[in-house]
Amino acid sequence: YDAMTSTGVVVSVRNDHGRTAMSDPAASGKISAADVPPSVVARADIVHLTGAAMLGGGADRLADLVACARTGPARVAVDPSSVAVIETIGADRFLEALRGVDVLFPDQHEALALAGGDDLDAAVRRLTEHVPLVVVTAGADGALIGRRGRSVHRVPATPATVVDTIGAGDAFVAGFVRAWATDPVRVGAAAREGTRVAARALGFVGGRPPV
Repeated sequence: YDAMTSTGVVVSVRNDHGRTAMSDPAASGKISAADVPPSVVARADIVHLTGAAMLGGGADRLADLVACARTGPARVAVDPSSVAVIETIGADRFLEALRGVDVLFPDQHEALALAGGDDLDAAVRRLTEHVPLVVVTAGADGALIGRRGRSVHRVPATPATVVDTIGAGDAFVAGFVRAWATDPVRVGAAAREGTRVAARALGFVGGRPPV
């Protein structure tokens, strides 16, 4: 713990053409497996690793965080967070660092960056060679679920009035993980809950919709 390191800052600028985000990782950019108390991991049902700042420290740090999460009984989830993180680490090294991860949550652009090619279904199938459950968010097209040895399954998006897209992907993961924690078998139901929570997030400005 470094009391002199500030909390990170993200500035998001949006207009009619899209959104641009700028960030200073600060403390998030310095966190390591050594900073996580074993007692916290021991009590967890699911450990979710996300955030460009946390994952952008290189493949070794990502692998160490995954290994730390695996020391307890928890299932481990990873959201790659951005194509830039994948390109900085390198797709092959990023995938190697995912050894032991139970579920991967890329968006469609991150999935293609990790797997290569331009066919999303094929990318999902390739990613299941590294992680047994892959859930890809695809905006208005909903989500794709890939499980090792099975066909790719599509879940439609929940209809929404779009005010601001920031935080929608994180909201999807939150809804999915909550449902998956309760019932790890009904993955399709968890994805539908994810789309429901994401649709709610789309109706508010900012990344923290009221719950």
